[in-house]
This record gives sequence, structure tokens and C-alpha cells, in this order.
Amino acid sequence: MVSDSRHEIINDNVDVGVRIFLSKEAAGFKSLHWHSHIEIVLVLEGEVTFHFNHQEVVLKPNEFVVVGSEILHATSNLANVSLVLQIPVDYLNHYWPHSELLLFSLPTSERDKWSYDYQAIASLLKEMTKIYAQKEMGYLLLFNSKMLDALYRLITKYSVSLAPKKIKRKKVKLRIF
Repeated sequence: MVSDSRHEIINDNVDVGVRIFLSKEAAGFKSLHWHSHIEIVLVLEGEVTFHFNHQEVVLKPNEFVVVGSEILHATSNLANVSLVLQIPVDYLNHYWPHSELLLFSLPTSERDKWSYDYQAIASLLKEMTKIYAQKEMGYLLLFNSKMLDALYRLITKYSVSLAPKKIKRKKVKLRIF
């Protein structure tokens, strides 16, 4: 990691094993940092700009970004309200092996942001936040089903997996009878 960055420690919500919260921020800046979580931010009001991987992603209401695990990133923002979901790599690895190798590429054109999958993910994130805030009977089942649906769509529609740097291959002896 870059020496002028910091590792952000994330305390997951114990009941769901991920961190989900509604962020209300005044205009400001968050310096370079990284974490071992996949971070999804959906802007509800205002504007947030993410800086990572030599790119700048400006989010307006109903737009989201996904930052992969251990990706160095910073944010600058106007006053905003955003939904934040941070998923530990260890949690996601139960469902998608080597999730730490996922890179996400979301639509950038206005037209593509109105695609069915993009809008479905945004809707699922909003539903999850409401379910978690209300915590009605059975909320854990409903919350987890919405989250897994959103993650499935994100990974299958908007991600690529980097190849591991070193793949250990076992030598296999073929037996001919």
C-alpha cells in the first residue's frame, strides 16, 4: 500500500456480518485509505466523487459505486446522504471463492445506468437499508436474501476476476492400465 494511505478498520454490524449504514455528511474530503471489505455506496441526495484506479467516479442521486477489497481510494463530496454497505472478503468468500480478486466495472453512461440490473441493485440496496433500520420479525432472513441477490447481480453482471499471481498446480500422475 502507498505510504501516505491508511488502513481503515471496519466494525461490522454483528447481527448481519457486514456493515450497513446511512451516511449523512457535510461537504468534505476523505483521504486515501483501503480496507479488506468490498464497499458499495449508493447516493440518495447530493454528490460524492470517488477517486481510485486512476479514475474519478462522480455519483449523483440513485447512482452507486463498488470499490473492491484493498483498493486504495479517496472521496470528495458535497453535502450528501448515502447508503453504505461494506462486505468483508471472508464473508463473501463463503459464496464466491477468491472475492478479493474481483474488480467492478459499472456503467458510466446515463442510458446504461437505467438498465434493469443496475436499477435492481439500487432498489435492493434501498430495501436492505429499510429492512435493517426497522428490524421487524424475520429481518435477518429478508435482509440476507436481498443482499445475496444484489451481490449475485453485481458479481455476475459487473465484475471481472483477476488471476491469482501464483497458482500452485499439483502434478498429476496418469495411470495407464
